[in-house]
Amino acid sequence: MRRAGRGHLAIPRGMRRAARRRLPIVLGKEHGESVLAMADAGYPTTATCIPPAGFGARHLLRVGAYAVALRRALDEVEYGANEANALISDIVFASIMSARTALYRLGRLRHRDPLDGAMWSSRVAQHLYYTKPDWEMDDVPVVNGFGMDVSRCVIAEFFESLDMADLCQRAICDQDIRSATHHGLVLERSGTLAGGAERCDFRYSVSDSDQPRQPSDDVL
Repeated sequence: MRRAGRGHLAIPRGMRRAARRRLPIVLGKEHGESVLAMADAGYPTTATCIPPAGFGARHLLRVGAYAVALRRALDEVEYGANEANALISDIVFASIMSARTALYRLGRLRHRDPLDGAMWSSRVAQHLYYTKPDWEMDDVPVVNGFGMDVSRCVIAEFFESLDMADLCQRAICDQDIRSATHHGLVLERSGTLAGGAERCDFRYSVSDSDQPRQPSDDVL
């Protein structure tokens, strides 16, 4: 059942925890705490714009809403837009990678071949989280890899409705590339819906080193 956007609007804890750790490092303790407080205060208003969505999309929409609240807070202190988007991208990456890594490792336990493991993980994610009608995806045959075309993304639509498509590209879309690299995959993509393309085209293959990098503190 799809719930209305006004339900389950609590700040995503992992996202806020990552922000609380990262902001003081980049902005200094006082400014970091100030931006965090402004983001917390602005989040409820942004969250009321979250559209009705299924289980998988709800959490990502809350992450998106908090990303927008952070961007607006950083705008208030006149932090540059490009720098703000990069900072928020690091915060999102730190908040979501544990779940993505767990799913990837589960795929590797089930399949010795790294590409088969990655494909299995992708299929599970589509079944559990990236479900219709919030996302419209079609599998695409790829030589020595696997791929999909995404013709609808509720996250991109949400950011566009708030005039934050640039933030969506950096803070959300780029996570696919960062995650792929982190897990020893290569993702080639010519465009995204958030960037104005007709589709997000995902084309995955395995890099020379298929072992995921060890977690580090560079984005925490």
